[in-house]
Amino acid sequence: MKCKLHYLTVATIPSTSAHAKYVHCLCSALNSHFATTVFGCKNQWSKKFTTGNYKLKTISVFEKGDKLRLKTFQISLFHFFYVLCRKLLFFRTRDIFFVHNALSALVCAMLKVDFVIDLHSKEFGSRFAKKIISNNQPLFWITQSILLRNYLRDNLEVPDEKILLSRNAIEKNVIQIALNHNAFKRKGFKLGYIGRLVPHMGLETLYNALSHEEQNNDKMVFLAGDNVKHGKYLSELNSKYRNSDKIFHYLGFLNSEQIEWLSNKVDAFILLYSSKFLLLGTLSPMKLFEYLRFKKYIIAPKIKDIEEVVSYYNCQAKIIYYEIDCPTSLLKAIKFAQQNASQILPETRVETWEEKANKIISFLKPNIL
Repeated sequence: MKCKLHYLTVATIPSTSAHAKYVHCLCSALNSHFATTVFGCKNQWSKKFTTGNYKLKTISVFEKGDKLRLKTFQISLFHFFYVLCRKLLFFRTRDIFFVHNALSALVCAMLKVDFVIDLHSKEFGSRFAKKIISNNQPLFWITQSILLRNYLRDNLEVPDEKILLSRNAIEKNVIQIALNHNAFKRKGFKLGYIGRLVPHMGLETLYNALSHEEQNNDKMVFLAGDNVKHGKYLSELNSKYRNSDKIFHYLGFLNSEQIEWLSNKVDAFILLYSSKFLLLGTLSPMKLFEYLRFKKYIIAPKIKDIEEVVSYYNCQAKIIYYEIDCPTSLLKAIKFAQQNASQILPETRVETWEEKANKIISFLKPNIL
């Protein structure tokens, strides 16, 4: 019997979000083992990029503003009909469904199909959803962090043999393409941030730390990320903090080749989070794994999500911690990185997406062969 994998996601595919990139990279790698289909959604914020070798099915959903809950209900309804059709019409294939949200997991449990939960957050459904899912257990759970694994053990009473700790991964064999930006020609300490340019992610702490002192003119921060929805927010930061136009340089959304070039040009990296960010305590920060490829300092908030990854890879020598939401602590960390930027740091070996896929398939095979 042939086996096919289906990844049911609420992510907009293709798009510039980290979640969309995760699904794209993982399913591209999984497709080398089994025929893989991604079922997601699309909207006006979608960005075009080369689709992986997996099959892609997308549905346009109605979104009012940024109401993710409404989007989740709509796409989960489509997931229901998709799974039902697979069960009724394609009974000669062994279908395994990957899900990452509670409603889509509930769909798989109610229809009694084989499914895997790729858990991204502790907020996993109501008591009703958990009860239904517990009566039709998934084949196993994928968790990206020890914190999430402990949550499954302690709160949902999931047995150890059903949990796979599988961290985020990195791309390999990336071709470098140059970016044209005059600020790169200036002398000074160059700091790189690649990620979400939105409120409640710690950007204001960075602006606060660097925009008040004239002596910070020898520092440059290059911000790379999608700014389609939050251009007004960055403009407000530039207006609020004096001197910021000399320090901060927005590069827009960069593809993987351009990010590779930027990462080689900067002197250090920075990770930004705020205590207001709802997912703290469940993260496995994708950008941290990408930063670790390079022999450079990484300035990061001192939170459990980051510390457990650093401990896992034994790369404490590359990390400069600062207290979250504290501009004074962040500025101190940046100055330390500037003073020691020439120091040679050890290389960190990080798993590729192919290796992550191999690990998942090895864990899954006893259940599908």
